[in-house]
This record gives sequence, C-alpha cells and structure tokens, in this order.
Amino acid sequence: MQASVEDFLRSLPQLTLAIEKAIENKNPNDLKIAAHTLKGAVSNFYAEPSRQLAWQLEQLGHSQKLDGAKDILSNLKTELKALEFALLQLTKKTNAA
Repeated sequence: MQASVEDFLRSLPQLTLAIEKAIENKNPNDLKIAAHTLKGAVSNFYAEPSRQLAWQLEQLGHSQKLDGAKDILSNLKTELKALEFALLQLTKKTNAA
C-alpha cells in the first residue's frame, strides 16, 4: 500500500496542473480527461470529497461548459491538501511500525 501512496503523492502535482491548464486554456475535453484521471486516483483512497469534486469537473468537461470550474478547483485543492496530509501521516505511522 505504501508504494501506491507514494506514487499518488508524487503524481498529485501533475494531475492538479493538468486540470488547472485545461481550465486556463478553456479546453473542456482536456478537463474531462484530467478530472477523470484524478477521480480514479483519489478513489483508491476512498477520498469521497475529492472524488466528488473531480467528478463535478469531469461533468463540466462532458457538458463542454466551464462555468464554476475555478471554484470547484479551489475546493478540490483544499480537499487534496487534507488528503495529502492524511496520507503523509499514514505513511509516517507505517514507517514507524
């Protein structure tokens, strides 16, 4: 499990950046793909708030509309920070055991 946590934490900046760029470039297709990828990654950790927000971004991409995407991304970043903190704490406990 630890390797998957480390892999996820390593890939998180790129996953988030892909969503940011899709929104910045007003590219709903890229948003759909990037959000779907992140949704799958956070689902491995049962991080429902993050998964739900990524799903919302994915749905915006499907609808070809980006209304509210920046606000959703802001909330997603907050949730991802909390998830990252929790996973780092878990990793520390696992390493200490």
